[in-house]
Amino acid sequence: MLDDRKKRIEESLKNADLIEEKLKNTAEQSAKILAETQKNAHDLIAEAKDRAEQIIENTNVEARKSIEEALKNAQTQIAAERERAVKEVQSEALVIISAVIKKVLGRSMSKQEKNQLTKEAISELTKQM
Repeated sequence: MLDDRKKRIEESLKNADLIEEKLKNTAEQSAKILAETQKNAHDLIAEAKDRAEQIIENTNVEARKSIEEALKNAQTQIAAERERAVKEVQSEALVIISAVIKKVLGRSMSKQEKNQLTKEAISELTKQM
């Protein structure tokens, strides 16, 4: 009976040692898994931050391009409107000048005289602008 009890105690001690070893291994594995999970989480966060920064940069680049394009279009429209206004003023000035010359000289201007007068008027208007 003592021998049986001694055997059971020894077996219980061996089982306790085995259980303790298993617990130790489980704790180590848990620590490794936790460390790996934390590393993965940090990597995912870093990747998300990088992606967000890239999206912001791309958005900023697109916004700059859009603004530059709008500015270029506005400048083109302004230049076209200015050209149209200059031509309109030139045309009106030529009509007025022709009428004045007709009254002063008592005759109409020739095509060559009109062209010369137009060139001079354009030159003067361009200098004033």
